[in-house]
Amino acid sequence: MDLIGCGVFWENGCWSMTFLPIVGRELRIAARLPATYRNRVLTAGVVAAVAFVMLFFASLTGSSSFIGETTFRTLSYLTLGFCLLEGVRKTADCLSGEKREGTLGLLFLTDLKGYDVVFGKLVATSLNSFYGLMAVLPVLALPLLLGGVTPGEYWRVVLALLNILFFSLCAGMCVSSLIRSEEWATGNTALVIAMFAGLPLLTFTRFFYPFSPVYAFHAAFDANYPGASSGYWESLGIGQVWSWMLLVCASLAAPRFWQQKAAGTTMRFLPARNIKASAGIAARRARSRAQALNTNPVLWLAEHERGQHSALYVLVGITACGSAFFFFASGHGYLTVFLGCAWLLNFILKTRMAAQACHCMTEARRNNTLEMLLATPLTVNQIIDGQIQALHRIFFAPVVLILGLEAAGLGLAIAKSFTSTGRSVGDPGGALLLALGYLIVFGLDVGALQYVGMWFGLTSKRESQATMKTIVYVLIAPFVAMVLSVFSIFFSCFGFLAFLIVPICLMIWAKARLEQKFRELAGTRYALRPVDPYARSALSFAPPRLVPPVINQ
Repeated sequence: MDLIGCGVFWENGCWSMTFLPIVGRELRIAARLPATYRNRVLTAGVVAAVAFVMLFFASLTGSSSFIGETTFRTLSYLTLGFCLLEGVRKTADCLSGEKREGTLGLLFLTDLKGYDVVFGKLVATSLNSFYGLMAVLPVLALPLLLGGVTPGEYWRVVLALLNILFFSLCAGMCVSSLIRSEEWATGNTALVIAMFAGLPLLTFTRFFYPFSPVYAFHAAFDANYPGASSGYWESLGIGQVWSWMLLVCASLAAPRFWQQKAAGTTMRFLPARNIKASAGIAARRARSRAQALNTNPVLWLAEHERGQHSALYVLVGITACGSAFFFFASGHGYLTVFLGCAWLLNFILKTRMAAQACHCMTEARRNNTLEMLLATPLTVNQIIDGQIQALHRIFFAPVVLILGLEAAGLGLAIAKSFTSTGRSVGDPGGALLLALGYLIVFGLDVGALQYVGMWFGLTSKRESQATMKTIVYVLIAPFVAMVLSVFSIFFSCFGFLAFLIVPICLMIWAKARLEQKFRELAGTRYALRPVDPYARSALSFAPPRLVPPVINQ
């Protein structure tokens, strides 16, 4: 007899317990959930639709082998992005959410170990991610029928994607076991994944390349594999080592970091100079909050988020160092690298903005601030405007500094190249027009991120889900549309217009929905409903007291 899925059996007159009981319970729960089957069908359908569009339009312009190779690479890179983001989306807040709800400590009152909880939660949160990748693989094999892709290349890419997905999920699990806040857990998970995946590649040293799990994906293609075959297998092995080390760290940290930190603890024995500086900062902050209260009470409530400035000014420093480097090392070969680094830095900045827009609304809904604001004479538009003004106070100065440093670095590099070669690197008028178009797209993205992030923060169960939805809708969807438009001459303009049309439509839609549904959704609670216990997570319950069954004599 199995007691409520906890892996405890009455067998041969004694109790016996299976290995990893929570894993077995979570698998049985997932087998009963319609979402388990619905998500993988939707994933396969979306990828199949993308592949169909690419194959249809590409068939009008190229040979079958070229179409197969291009389609395979495009779908592979899209799947790579899916695998890297799953750790942020699925496991970054799995244990930290249980800490905030106070249910994680109940499990450690039993005989369950840290690895029982970690592996159980890993299976519960990552099962749909694994099913989603499995649903993509048959679609990824379609280019094999067209040529240009060999079976060996296909299976090497599949192994690399599985390895990257496992690493991403383990990174999120490790960070979630150490951090309590959802916002910090999500951000640090993205940082850990970026460091492990990107830093070895940025060293530009072949010896360190295999330490990145992403290098196996790069070396898996036939064009790169002959010269990097040993690095491919080394990267797979090192990726597994990183993943299991992160899981071991999570298993050790989960029983030790589940307690809530004591509130009000401060640093003592500070030097007198630091005490005076802190007093000055507190006085300036008090004056700023008083000014904000006169402007908009919602802006006054959001003033506690000004601590985000420290992280944003780190990006400003990185931009300044990068611009100086590319100025002193400027050349024709560095221009593309400079533009790529600037785009990546701006993408990180916009991602941070999306996370903050979602956080301000999710946090206000969680601590009942929205309900209290609606009981005041403030209107819905005033509440929304207050949140927008708070975002402007946080991001306006860093955004202006970053864009100014990028423009200055690019202009100085072009000027230096012109003076050293005696001729212009390109058309200055075209470069100015391109920069103006980029600023327009950047401004539209910023406006859309504010309203869409607030809308998803108001309607999503978790802050991480709201952030991922905002990034996908506003930042990734136009990029995918542009990639798809490359395969068709007739629709080539659509991809570039998507960067203008999509943010405008999303901004108008989200703003209208906020104004119409704000009062209805402000008091919504996304708690678990009292349904059948099999439909709830095993980590929300402590194992029941073991009582031997009554045997009729």
